[in-house]
Amino acid sequence: MSYSLLGIFYDLDGTLVNSHECIKEAYRELCYAVGIKPSLSSRILERVGHNWKKFLRRKSLDPEKAEEIYRTKIEKIKVFPEVKKILKYNKKHEKIQGIVTHSPYCIAEEILNRNKIKKFIDGMVTWDDIEEKKLRPKPEPDTLLCLARDLNLETKNCLYIGNSKEDIIAGRKAGMLTLGVSYDKNIINLITARPHLGVITSPHQLYIYFTRLIF
Repeated sequence: MSYSLLGIFYDLDGTLVNSHECIKEAYRELCYAVGIKPSLSSRILERVGHNWKKFLRRKSLDPEKAEEIYRTKIEKIKVFPEVKKILKYNKKHEKIQGIVTHSPYCIAEEILNRNKIKKFIDGMVTWDDIEEKKLRPKPEPDTLLCLARDLNLETKNCLYIGNSKEDIIAGRKAGMLTLGVSYDKNIINLITARPHLGVITSPHQLYIYFTRLIF
């Protein structure tokens, strides 16, 4: 298997870091604070991630308060096993690495710094860019196209790795190769999005996958 990949882009939450439980905790605390019974299934969690401010406002919840509560959870958020090794390996092989996330920049940056992986990342597009540059969130390709432009890469030479159907759809629309990751084994939605390179079900598999790719 051989690909001329110059850039590797990653989703953040659920792809590189185990943040979903912290997101749930923050959402529950926010609901209890205003007297609302929280309900957050895995599918709803995906929708929250793709337009979290819209989701919260629809439920009459304050996005700024949600961000404040979530920041208190950041110390619990860790990279998945072998993620640092994956990033280091790809950096060693001179791949340009970027992150496309719907988290605010300050939160994404703090997570990267706390986990000592920011040095492996060459660029990032976050929720701040979506609002400031009026980009459409995933599953539209705008954020991926924006990062490719920022890093002077053609999308045909990029791979996007994500853990949701919306990630894969965005990557395909952007003209990138796509790879799904599903560490909780819930792969049905990912499969229906048809990632070009299939679905990986553990960080170790992802590391082995890169070491066997001939770029």
